[in-house]
Amino acid sequence: SVQMLFLILITYRLPTALSDNVKSLKAVEYGLSKATTALLSPTLILPLGILVPLVASKIWHMEPLRQFLRAYEWRVTVVPLLDVFMLRLLKSGYPHNTLLFWIAVIASTAGQAICNSLQFNAQMTFFASRVDPAIGGSYM
Repeated sequence: SVQMLFLILITYRLPTALSDNVKSLKAVEYGLSKATTALLSPTLILPLGILVPLVASKIWHMEPLRQFLRAYEWRVTVVPLLDVFMLRLLKSGYPHNTLLFWIAVIASTAGQAICNSLQFNAQMTFFASRVDPAIGGSYM
């Protein structure tokens, strides 16, 4: 079972590698300013990173694998759609001062941040619930 867990942890990010890493580079290439990208981190990603685990603990009630799989489903389906919508909007030259532009950028960034936080929280909850205190507690 440890080998299967290892295989899952190594490969679960393969389908979303481009969405996770190339989206922001393409957005800057298509005209999104680096200042806007930098502004999203403290105003959107950080608060979501704090709030999502709190809300997730109320929804999934110590079922970390179910939480992980739900976040994975969203990460593979919804987040790429939001990313494509945002990038197509940027590539088309749509004005950057409109509500639709900001909805697209915030939804794309928030979707990725929520899924990242949900999956990280699920992994830490899973490992913490299966560790033996005799060998170091929850330091997995």
